[in-house]
Amino acid sequence: MERMPSLLDIDHPCAQRQIADARRAIEAIPEEDDHLQETSHAHRASADLGSGSEVDVAQWNVLEFNTGSTTPFIIKCGANSNSELVIKADARVQEPKGGEIVRVVPRPSVLENMSLEEIKQVFSQLP
Repeated sequence: MERMPSLLDIDHPCAQRQIADARRAIEAIPEEDDHLQETSHAHRASADLGSGSEVDVAQWNVLEFNTGSTTPFIIKCGANSNSELVIKADARVQEPKGGEIVRVVPRPSVLENMSLEEIKQVFSQLP
């Protein structure tokens, strides 16, 4: 709605309909309790760590390790839009590198509700 003045007057009715339709569609989506969502996500993350489904990271921090070979071992870390830690690394340290491993660590508010064994399981899966 804020950008309506930039449209031609003739386009306002169409834009208003589209905005109203989008608003109705979004408002029709049922809201879930954050705690329930975090709990289910914690179990999914610990059970299926590394599914790679939530790797929408805007900025990566890159760690480069010299392994003595011609190409270094690289690990990339960043946070996704759910405040989860996303870690990417080469599947192998030595040549041939192979594919890339992706792991997602739940956000701190989810980790604090996990048992010690669940947390150990999450961290044991990291590259």
